Amino acid sequence: MALLVLVAGIVALVGALVARGDPSRSAGVVAAGTVATSSGGADPSVGTGGHRGPVTVTTEPVEPAGDAPELPATLPAAGAAVHAPILMYHYVDDEPPTEMGPYAASLTVATGEFRAQAAYLAEHGVETIDFAELYRAMAGISALPTPRVLLTFDDGGADLYTHAFPILKQYGLTATFFIITSEIGKPGYLTWAQLAEMREAGMSVQSHSATHPDLPSCTDERLQTELRESKRAIEQSLGEATFVLCYPAGSYDQRVQEAARDAGYLLAVTTDPGKESSPATPMVLPRVRVQPGLSVGQFAGLIE
Repeated sequence: MALLVLVAGIVALVGALVARGDPSRSAGVVAAGTVATSSGGADPSVGTGGHRGPVTVTTEPVEPAGDAPELPATLPAAGAAVHAPILMYHYVDDEPPTEMGPYAASLTVATGEFRAQAAYLAEHGVETIDFAELYRAMAGISALPTPRVLLTFDDGGADLYTHAFPILKQYGLTATFFIITSEIGKPGYLTWAQLAEMREAGMSVQSHSATHPDLPSCTDERLQTELRESKRAIEQSLGEATFVLCYPAGSYDQRVQEAARDAGYLLAVTTDPGKESSPATPMVLPRVRVQPGLSVGQFAGLIE
């Protein structure tokens, strides 16, 4: 009996020493493939969106949260540009949402117009793809269906759930919603519960910054917080792999592009016009603005 007790004591001691020597058992260790983001100068755990907690940024290879497949960390600069129009919407409603400010009228596509556009895409076999598919095509990993298009919606207004989302589901289309994370849940904006429902239906949610400032005018500290806090809020609230940034008001410069890359974004979209996504310029992808009042024929011309 004494021998058994002695053996048990030795086993327990060895187990404790092994656990102490295994760094993966330490609560302070960051998982492999991630790095803490405090090196940017800002305190990314306290952002304007009111979310608190540790922040991590994925390093290569990039393995997004949720169901998104692994993506390569870099693109071949000499690769061919991909023709895939990225359509830009803001609001879909019968009347411009007044809470969105004086520019809402010029950014609001009527519900009937959007329904006709969605019907056109479905009837003509135009596939809606997402940014993970676009990125893989830009990397030369996979081919895209033809014809194809990306649908994007900026700001995260509540009308997107009540008007755009039902139409997208009706016609079997998908879209990416760029949200201002500090506004989520406020009057006139989407809620996290609505966004979760939209994700379950195949939609994607990506970053439009934390508070929608003019990013080139931000200090380095504020810029880091805007980019990292928004990314963290989406990933933490929805489990969505956040690797695409939409520059607020389309405003960017070289410093902003570099900060976005440092924060873990692989792609960024602008308001610059164009239909080609080049692997050489992944942080300045052009889009095609969908103006209100377009006929179906005019809309068709946007995606040619």
